[in-house]
Amino acid sequence: MQKTTLPTFFAAVILLLAVLAVPVAVAAPITVTPDKEAYAPGESLNVSGTATANAWVTVQLFDPDGNRVAIAQAQADADGNWSITGVYTFAEEDPQGTWTIKAYDTVAGEIEEATFTFPAVPADTTPPTLTISVVPDKDLYGIETITIVVQADEALDSCTITVTQAGAAAVEVEATPAIEDATKWGGSYTIQKGYSGTATISVEAADLAGNSATAEKTIEVDAVAPTVTVSAPASTTEATITVKGTVDDPTISTVTLTVDTTTYEVEVSAGSYSKTITLPKVGTYTIKATVEDAAGNKGEASTVVTYTTPPAPPFKAEDVINPLSKEISDAKSDIKSDISALKGDVSALKGDISSLKGDVSALKGDISSIKSDMSTIKSDIATMSDKVSSVADAVAGISTLIIVAVVLSLIAAVAAIAAVVTIARKVVLK
Repeated sequence: MQKTTLPTFFAAVILLLAVLAVPVAVAAPITVTPDKEAYAPGESLNVSGTATANAWVTVQLFDPDGNRVAIAQAQADADGNWSITGVYTFAEEDPQGTWTIKAYDTVAGEIEEATFTFPAVPADTTPPTLTISVVPDKDLYGIETITIVVQADEALDSCTITVTQAGAAAVEVEATPAIEDATKWGGSYTIQKGYSGTATISVEAADLAGNSATAEKTIEVDAVAPTVTVSAPASTTEATITVKGTVDDPTISTVTLTVDTTTYEVEVSAGSYSKTITLPKVGTYTIKATVEDAAGNKGEASTVVTYTTPPAPPFKAEDVINPLSKEISDAKSDIKSDISALKGDVSALKGDISSLKGDVSALKGDISSIKSDMSTIKSDIATMSDKVSSVADAVAGISTLIIVAVVLSLIAAVAAIAAVVTIARKVVLK
């Protein structure tokens, strides 16, 4: 076995120390970073990054079309840092879009890339221009809901609308963009009742670049409703009544009165009005008065009227006795007059009866004369020739009929006279 000599041992130790003294490259993740996010024509690209200590780094530049337009190299220092200045200078005609940098660590065999934009878009520092409009567009607004529209000359990222009525607290309106059109925003606002004067619409908005702008618009508001009163008798037995009232707004010239389905336009004079109306029939009626001012605010009031038939008057004995006494007195006077007239008629009747008696006596004489004449006629007829016997018989028959008729007439006359005499006697006896 061969023994190791001392010089040989020391030589081995020295060799080991020499090997240990040689630096060993340690691999590190490679990175690459451009010095800007975007470049303008005339500007140069500078890059830096990290890699394996002392390793060579190869950098390549590609345009948006994928063409390699530059290549450069740099060696990392002992800490692994590296950088390259002036990799490429951009020109106006270079393609626009996203460019790519690729860095290759020749020791570790790793590749890393980064991107930037060419050309650089100038920063947006211009605030948007805002225009405010109100729908509906009027000179004077009442108690109503309006739509506030904000129109910008570019898309907005945010928009705040605030409305301040004179004497009232400010109210923020919920504003939303129009569908697929962020240049137009809007919101609804209901005008607060009881506040009149100027209302200020304030808008604060910001565009997508963060530039903010403000705008204002004023509108005139009359949010106080007019007051109207109406009065009429609560109950009436007359169909015709008077309705009257007052109006507190001097600009209102007409009041509308409504009675069931019938309306009346009544003129207002010095804040008052009056109207005589006729109720159509017995019943209960609601009478409503309505007014409207220039802003469209309405005021109304109502009252109830009951129309009934008049009650029957109370019974009074004198109301019956007095007219009846007069009627009795008048009847007495009439009866006295009738009795006096009747007495006169009876006296006249007595005269008529006396005259009638004379007429009856004369009538008896006439009948006796007629009988004598008839006897003579019969004698004359008997002496007539037999040749005309048939004629004589006929004449005798006719004569007999005449006599019978005359006799019957006389009998009827006598009966009538007897009846008159009977009546006259009864009257005289009374």
